[in-house]
Amino acid sequence: MTSKEDILRLTNNGLDIFRHYVPGDWEAGTQFRNPFYRDTKASFYIYYNRHEREYRMKDFGDERYSGDCFALVGLLHGWECARKDDFTRILEKIVCDLNLVQADRREGQSIDW
Repeated sequence: MTSKEDILRLTNNGLDIFRHYVPGDWEAGTQFRNPFYRDTKASFYIYYNRHEREYRMKDFGDERYSGDCFALVGLLHGWECARKDDFTRILEKIVCDLNLVQADRREGQSIDW
């Protein structure tokens, strides 16, 4: 089984997931326009949450774009993290899209996928 913790470990605490799914030339911790809708002000940012030890997103213009990298993937595909089946789909989508099985093998680490 793929776990959230394994994916975060392999993706720089989720930053690589945001880099994969969020288009544009942006920097973590800096506000920019949300590329997923016609944003008129730079009110979206991706930042490192030290308490949660993972990267998160926050959009002051559209609260739907607030949460972790798993919430973003769910939002982009119409899945909800709160639903077990949907969350499993989110994990599988990330593993597939970012080729994490291969990344894990290169690191020589064992995960029960």
